[in-house]
Amino acid sequence: MDGTSKLIEIKQLLLDALKTKDAGKSRSTQVQIGPSELGGCRRKVWYRLNNQPVTNNNELKLAAIMGTAIHTEIEKALADNKDVILEVDALNWLEGVKASATTPEPEREESFCKHYCKYYDPFEEIGCGGLKKERIKAERILIEDEQASSQALEYLQLDQQIKLLSDKKDDIKEALRGITGVTSTGVEVTWTTVAGIKQVDKEVVQDIMGFVPTKQGQESIRLSVKLNGGK
Repeated sequence: MDGTSKLIEIKQLLLDALKTKDAGKSRSTQVQIGPSELGGCRRKVWYRLNNQPVTNNNELKLAAIMGTAIHTEIEKALADNKDVILEVDALNWLEGVKASATTPEPEREESFCKHYCKYYDPFEEIGCGGLKKERIKAERILIEDEQASSQALEYLQLDQQIKLLSDKKDDIKEALRGITGVTSTGVEVTWTTVAGIKQVDKEVVQDIMGFVPTKQGQESIRLSVKLNGGK
């Protein structure tokens, strides 16, 4: 067994051990909704309240287990602040989910749900298939979560600040080009030559082998936040 295979085997053993341990925790089996879930995905909470069978056994287990630990710590932090929770409309939100006679609409993209939700069902026979790209492109889905709305706006603001700071950093870097030494404030400035990144010459490989071997990386999700109207 080569080194890569050994690492994969060790990783799987670790995940299996963590999964088995996590399955016995009260949070993994409880039906009662915890404070950290209030204001989250309505459909997921509705499923939990209605004892929906788990349909996704391929979620990223390590991330889910870490999420369980984080949720536990959040609930501990909120335990002494129940009055605050009762004020920020959380219980009204939960009552609305409980009272719903029909399953709430999906709130997260399919690419997210299939990795992080135990109720994800690609065939939508029992569970949730998440928001499909076709629907997202065809219509503008209104995000009713005020916290998510605020966070999206803050993300845009931070992104703009990062770009401005990055441009400013590049300007300063250009101004310091060729300067070395220590400033009067104790800041050392040096320039060093860094070797270029070695890359496989695909054209040569193509000529020798007739094709270029490739390896498919693990699927990931990408966030895109931009201004597009509003109310």
